[in-house]
Amino acid sequence: FKLVRPDWIRQAADLLTRNMTLLFLPPAIGIVDQWAMLSSHIWLWAALVAGCWLLVLSSAGLTHKAVSSLLHKKKEA
Repeated sequence: FKLVRPDWIRQAADLLTRNMTLLFLPPAIGIVDQWAMLSSHIWLWAALVAGCWLLVLSSAGLTHKAVSSLLHKKKEA
């Protein structure tokens, strides 16, 4: 089940890996800086993060199911 070859995405993956500090450091600093405000609503933020996580997990699963179904139909044809 190889839809994407590693050499197709290697350059983009290397770019993202090299720049991970630039991608994650500003949000982390913002969270630490605004912790007093965020901590007063910690359960709301936790529920929001959990809800978003479930949406992403569900959409990834449904996408995988749809793509697998299409590939299976293509093999049968």
